[in-house]
Amino acid sequence: MFNSAEEIHQHIGQSMFDALPEQWHKAYCDIGLSRENTCGFMAGTYYTGGEEKFYSVDIIDGVLKYSQCDEAFYALYKMMKKDESDIPWNKARFELESDGSYDVKTKFDEDYIIYTGLDADAAEFDSLSRDFHLAIESWEGLPDDMSCPWKRGSYDKIIFLQGNSDDQQQTESEQAILSSYWQQAGEINETLELSFLNPYLAGYPHWHGSTRDIVLVTPPEWENQIVATSGLSSPEAPFEVYLETNEPIQRFNSSWQMNLIQTIGGIIPNIDNFKERLKKHRFLTLQLDMDGAPEEWSVDHPDGNIGMFIGLDNAHINHDHLNFLPINIKLMRPDELLYCLDKAAQGREEIAELYKQQGQATLSCLDRASVLQNN
Repeated sequence: MFNSAEEIHQHIGQSMFDALPEQWHKAYCDIGLSRENTCGFMAGTYYTGGEEKFYSVDIIDGVLKYSQCDEAFYALYKMMKKDESDIPWNKARFELESDGSYDVKTKFDEDYIIYTGLDADAAEFDSLSRDFHLAIESWEGLPDDMSCPWKRGSYDKIIFLQGNSDDQQQTESEQAILSSYWQQAGEINETLELSFLNPYLAGYPHWHGSTRDIVLVTPPEWENQIVATSGLSSPEAPFEVYLETNEPIQRFNSSWQMNLIQTIGGIIPNIDNFKERLKKHRFLTLQLDMDGAPEEWSVDHPDGNIGMFIGLDNAHINHDHLNFLPINIKLMRPDELLYCLDKAAQGREEIAELYKQQGQATLSCLDRASVLQNN
């Protein structure tokens, strides 16, 4: 993605500039690596009128947009490594002036390495004060006058370097299998990596495959597109979930289709025997908690305001020619969801039949009328 340090600097600087307000004179973007390939924190501050304020490079005009600055910093880290055992830094700061000048600083914070190696459930971690956490998870680090519960020089370099390698390493055969999944169904136009480095995804579950991506696919001789997971399931029993859309996607990273699939990808790994349940019941419904959803698509329900229908067959996808199972996820109107919740399996069967009668059963679009409107 990044071929030089200059490209990295330009990307971070432009991302900061896009996220900052109109009035500012100096800004910082700081990052700390808790493991070699894992972001522990990323913070933004700027100064205006002598006052320090906070911002996020991933929020532009109040809208969440993944800037990939964490990926840029990590690319810089890898460029600076002398060899596999080298740790060039674990904290970095990008300083940007309003006139466009900038500086990049890096440092090795031994205390932060020890801190991120602590067991979060251990008494030693629980004993740390809020001020301690705030201080060490910053560019400056622990002040000299703050007491520290560990011995200097006691950090474990091996743990830091191992990072999440077990989750991210993949064999050449696994790479070939995963890259071929959606390529069998069409052309992959966009790929969004749900990076382990992204601090906004710190609580997002690991997937069972070797990648954690969301892709935009255009099947041949088909007017609609697919937004899908890539890497959700294990290679031993591969399946991916997808949403079919006929609406033009201008900004894939911030599209409602991508947001739905990303949210679903955070839920399904925590559902025991998901694939087996789907085979047993044929159709399932899933409820999501989504902020900012259009009122006409949102229902007041404690289990989630957005309903998704799972398991409809897509006549355009020939499963016999695929070595994985593509599972359709369809956006439901509120009354359709409530109908299924009330009538359980029978309701799901009836709604599935009504979707087929409506036409383009697997399609998700915001201008679709409810199938219960005239029933």
